[in-house]
Amino acid sequence: MRSKKSFIEILESRQLLSAGAQPGPASVAREWATYLGGGESDAVFDVAFDYVGNVLVTGFTDTPGLATSGAYQTNFGNPDQEDSQGDAFVAKISADGKSLLFFTYLGGDGQEKGTSIEVDAYGNIYVTGMTSSSGLATSGVYQPNLAEPGYTDAFVAKLDSTGGSLIYFSYFGGGYEGEFEPQVGIDSAGNAYLAAYTETSGLATPGAYQEGWASGGIPGEYGGIYDVIVAKFNADASDLFYATYIGGIGFEFPGEIIADDAGNAYLTGSTNTEGLATAGAFDTTWMPSFEGAADAFVASINPNGTDLNFFTYLGGPFSDGAGSIAFDPAGNLVIVGTTQSPNLATPGAYDTDEGYDGFVARLSRDGSQVSALTYLGGDTAQSQLEDRALQVVVDSNNDVIVSGSTTTPGLATPDAAESEFVGGAHYVAKFSADLSTLLYFSYITKTTTHGLAMDRFGGVVLGGYSTDADRATAGAYDTTYGGTGSGYFSYTGDGMINKFGNLGAKGAVVAGLVFNDVNANGARDSNDLGLAEVTVYLDTNANGALDPGEARTRTDANGLYYFDNLAPATYHVRQAVGGGSRATTPANGGNFDFDLTPGKALIGKNFGQTKSVVLSGFVFHDLDEDGIKDAGEPPLAGWRVFVDVNSNGILDAGEPNKLTDDSGAYRLAGAFWGFGSIWVELQDGWEASTEFGQFHGGYGVTGQVLAGINFGVRPV
Repeated sequence: MRSKKSFIEILESRQLLSAGAQPGPASVAREWATYLGGGESDAVFDVAFDYVGNVLVTGFTDTPGLATSGAYQTNFGNPDQEDSQGDAFVAKISADGKSLLFFTYLGGDGQEKGTSIEVDAYGNIYVTGMTSSSGLATSGVYQPNLAEPGYTDAFVAKLDSTGGSLIYFSYFGGGYEGEFEPQVGIDSAGNAYLAAYTETSGLATPGAYQEGWASGGIPGEYGGIYDVIVAKFNADASDLFYATYIGGIGFEFPGEIIADDAGNAYLTGSTNTEGLATAGAFDTTWMPSFEGAADAFVASINPNGTDLNFFTYLGGPFSDGAGSIAFDPAGNLVIVGTTQSPNLATPGAYDTDEGYDGFVARLSRDGSQVSALTYLGGDTAQSQLEDRALQVVVDSNNDVIVSGSTTTPGLATPDAAESEFVGGAHYVAKFSADLSTLLYFSYITKTTTHGLAMDRFGGVVLGGYSTDADRATAGAYDTTYGGTGSGYFSYTGDGMINKFGNLGAKGAVVAGLVFNDVNANGARDSNDLGLAEVTVYLDTNANGALDPGEARTRTDANGLYYFDNLAPATYHVRQAVGGGSRATTPANGGNFDFDLTPGKALIGKNFGQTKSVVLSGFVFHDLDEDGIKDAGEPPLAGWRVFVDVNSNGILDAGEPNKLTDDSGAYRLAGAFWGFGSIWVELQDGWEASTEFGQFHGGYGVTGQVLAGINFGVRPV
């Protein structure tokens, strides 16, 4: 459980605590590197960060004995190493790289591989991958069974933040053909999006954009070797919003999928099918000039999966493919990939000389315009060189961070963590927002990288695997290389995780607490505890209401909330107050308004709210003077009951009060505080007959709903 203290300590450690703190000069270094594996083959295929900077990874392992105590699955799926096919796994590494917080297998007696991972605002973990094992699904999910025993289906799974509980696991697939290399995206509602390539027909839902594939499709129109399949799961994976194919007579492979808060999905990939582009897209012409060549593509699917928002090609006469995709701070799309085509770069780009290169492009949200595109790699004269851009993230300054592979020497910048090119290497690089300047380039040698993620403090992590025994840094969780490559897959090495500090810009941070303002005084007192699961949101249009598309989060178990990696702008931050409560601070339900500059941190923006107390009962003529309201005892109308806020025994101005109705009943509802008392105001000639006289004590704690607080009276 995360406490306020630990959260503040994290901010302090990154020099973000003081209001207006600004980042200092960049000093990029490999902050830490750790192996993850054992005596067999292990590989990390994707990475993500949680809200405090811990690193989540998924991948493949052939090594038993890695799971931590309390993990969801502590047993290796197939303990018989003679016939082992390997398991998927999910693991969490501490932000400083020194501790393994959990490691769980995810597999059975077949073969599993985790291919993609995401983390939501509450720390829940979403994983996709491939499996040939039966019996892994949880109850109530969309597809509870492997389609064909022994064959490969995709899967989507959700674990809690501790790795100890599997919230759901659903297969997705059909037939003998299989679903391969699935990718996962999530939206703010907790829906999961899966994209894979498949030869299987019959997976699409009725009414989807493209219901048919191959022989199950429309003859002469669909029928490629592989199509992309995209499925949107609801929040508990019990059903699909949709599943749709995207493809034609050629082949289609997905790169990555992401989603916005409105439920639109954005997908990259490669295709050698013409005629898929939508009207108004940036590039509507499929251009490859020889058989087997492909274009990159970017597509967007509407929230119901019934149509494409757009589909654009991105390429030239030779082979091109798009890999990773990310939103920039303005909501536009940044795409990376690999190309052999000339004349794609925009004027002023960092590298306009084509080769077998990686590329980085910025595409408008509607897919109609490329504002910048640069190559990354060697030039045409170095035709033997091969460079790829595989993964991308965008920081709060709109600068673009890319990872990939290269065979080109001489690309490193002076501040590189590794400047020496050694054989076929991987790399991490950073471009200016307009893609005109290479700000940073470092080789990552003796390591194959998979997956790239950035935390809200500017740290960047890369997954992968290594075949070298000296890649880990001192003090890291695992500094001992153990890979052998003897397993079912020949990932000849150990899983590898590299963390680069301060590579991304430190986005602005807003953080605070929502607390139970017990005495409704608008200040947080020592007994005012945090409130969990309260929605806090950025009121973009300043209308005082939470609208679709506005960024939101929920407080954790301690009442803490945060927004991170915010771009410079004016922000309005509000709390959502539920029924039976009212806001007490700021300004009785108002919002915090402030301007954020890069790296600025505003901490302690606290919201108070108080829950209403409901107190009710009767005033009655206690005929038998036993202090108990008995049947037939007359109600007394017009008697005043009040909350004695200052405990002086009399009704003062401003103290909550009500007159009893004809049935002798009263009801007091409001933000009464402390352990005060509730009184009946005695009329002339009457005295109290109940045990405590004319008052009941100990009421008024926020959130109480108490009935039967009765007052008996009798004539003097």
